[in-house]
Amino acid sequence: SGAGAARNIGIESSRGEIIAFTDSDCIALENWLEEMVNTFIKLPEASAIGGGVLNVNVDIISWADYFSNFSEFIPTGTIREMRTIPTLNIAYKMEKLNGLRFLNLSNTEDTILNMQFREKGNKIFFNPNLLIKHNHRRVDLKSYLLKQEFYGKWFVYSRIHYNLPGKKLIKYKYLFLLFPRIVLIIKRIIKTKYIIKFIKTLPIVFLGEISRTKAIFYNLRTFNIYTTF
Repeated sequence: SGAGAARNIGIESSRGEIIAFTDSDCIALENWLEEMVNTFIKLPEASAIGGGVLNVNVDIISWADYFSNFSEFIPTGTIREMRTIPTLNIAYKMEKLNGLRFLNLSNTEDTILNMQFREKGNKIFFNPNLLIKHNHRRVDLKSYLLKQEFYGKWFVYSRIHYNLPGKKLIKYKYLFLLFPRIVLIIKRIIKTKYIIKFIKTLPIVFLGEISRTKAIFYNLRTFNIYTTF
């Protein structure tokens, strides 16, 4: 029934004070749960704790995928509050979920839950030392570009139907032609040790952003037939 439904079954079955999530293409480091619990102890104000993502693949397409979709979660800096952290590496205090559940969508269901979670006054913190290894399954250019198209489609759908960051931006769709995500990714990467590797992948990352932007324009036109902002 989809990842959201599966995670909801996990929530209903859980009997602990904390529920932790990762994905089927991820490997948690040996100290993952220990680091998670210690962070909750260190930050009693935290309702959820998430962490960094490491890329374990060596091919250039996987690195492009990593920079395109996980630049915000490269393990660097110090513990800090975040708006959202994906379910490949996050844990929640059960009492703070308080009836919240994931929507059964193909994408963005974790972002939607996190926005609803924060609207209830909960805080999400990022610990760069809380790590999982991500094993990218899409290692050819065609699959990578299709994935970016898919994300473009769901960006439009989720911003039209839910109050997510970027909702106002789609009213001024021609701003996407400036490729604001590329600028944002570069700002994040220059704070890491991956600058040289990123420069090597930049042409592929740029192709991915073109695919994503084309999907945004196409789906804005499609959704606008049925939706008024």
